[in-house]
Amino acid sequence: MDLNRAYRFSLHRFHMLRTFSGTLMKYFLKPLPMKQGLLSLVILMEPTTCCLAQSVNIKEFIEHASISYETMFTINTSLDMWNRMLDNPYLMGKLWEFYDFTPRYKVSMKGSAVHVIDPTGIEGDLYEIESGINTRIFYGKGKLKNWGIPISLLGKALFLLHYTSAENQVSVTLNIYGEGGDDMITNLILRAVSPILCMYINHRVTRNLRDLKIIIADIMHNPDRIRLSLSDEILHDFERLFN
Repeated sequence: MDLNRAYRFSLHRFHMLRTFSGTLMKYFLKPLPMKQGLLSLVILMEPTTCCLAQSVNIKEFIEHASISYETMFTINTSLDMWNRMLDNPYLMGKLWEFYDFTPRYKVSMKGSAVHVIDPTGIEGDLYEIESGINTRIFYGKGKLKNWGIPISLLGKALFLLHYTSAENQVSVTLNIYGEGGDDMITNLILRAVSPILCMYINHRVTRNLRDLKIIIADIMHNPDRIRLSLSDEILHDFERLFN
């Protein structure tokens, strides 16, 4: 099935489930207010404890995921520098804010989690659950509110990064796996619209990587440009990490 046919088929299933779940909502749930905007990226995040890594069954999560996405890309930096960036997602999120890229993510610390607010309708908490020289796994859980879905969706996601380096360049494989909450309707909706969501994920990842590479290039070659935009604690963290 080509991409256009898959998109039309997924959209047809989505509208059927939207009608079905909307009918159930009238009888069982009070409808939540919907937010206008484009159907956006994915699923993020939820608070948890320091034992989260043991509680997430990665193999089982991947096997039962409603959404699966993979892409590969390269970053012009050293392996050491790349790992430092992955060690500090909060700082990298703050740099994103200072560059004023879109979407205008807002990040804050929430215990050991990085709390992310995406103005297109995603909010949640992100945790690192596995770390190695050539791999990282992040776990998140949160909510998605958007125009086309008659309920506020809760969801979970795994972000797997595997990478190798050569000649000051890092080659990365990114896998994203998403699943809905524990109720049947949420999972049915996510499965129905998964081809659409994957198209939006790919669009978002492509744009975010383009902008991330600008930040990384400045860190490597023009750090004073960044320093002039920072103050207080963020400047201290930047100097500690990249000097």
